[in-house]
Amino acid sequence: MSGPFEIDWSKEDLESVKRTIIKKHNAEIHSQSALGAVLDIRAQEGFKAGNIDKIRLTTFDVAYSIIDGDEEGDKQLIRTKEEADRSLLWMLALVLLDGQLNPEQYEPARIVANDVQALMKKVEITPSDEFSDRFPDHMPAELEVTLNDGSVFTASQDSYLGFHDNPLDWENARKKFDALVTPLTGEELREEIATIIHELDTRQVSDLTAALTKVSPTRS
Repeated sequence: MSGPFEIDWSKEDLESVKRTIIKKHNAEIHSQSALGAVLDIRAQEGFKAGNIDKIRLTTFDVAYSIIDGDEEGDKQLIRTKEEADRSLLWMLALVLLDGQLNPEQYEPARIVANDVQALMKKVEITPSDEFSDRFPDHMPAELEVTLNDGSVFTASQDSYLGFHDNPLDWENARKKFDALVTPLTGEELREEIATIIHELDTRQVSDLTAALTKVSPTRS
């Protein structure tokens, strides 16, 4: 936050916790709806990622400024994980090709792979005043992908699974947890940690920290 502001604490409560959001994809928060639209297009009959000619995304101004514009540096020269996670161009291209964005997609060789680097150059992103006015109550994204034969595929999302109007349920939270921690844990330890988290309102935090100490950062 910046600039002067005033808060009337007599009118404030703790209900904002109900607007907590969780990222579905392993990517910058403002990209989530756009990446959801990518998956919708990938699921459409006739779509072939290898035949893409053009990619057009319309989104809200905050997403455009932070992960497409120059507010946080160049988004077109992508060589590191930190750069990739802040480039909507790269993320769109990557998910169109791979159908997911998990830790393995941030491996150095995948970040700089020729297919991803070439496809991200076909992405055009435009901010919309209408979409910007709807943020942060919504995270609108409208995606259009044209193939070399002229076929056009479209998808739009107003939010995503994990946004405050579509909360992430335990089943999907567990899927994300397993995908992220499997390289670092065995099945027994994964189950132990997940069970403690699921029962955290009746467990001690020390139960969780004790289980986390068993995680090995070198496990493969």
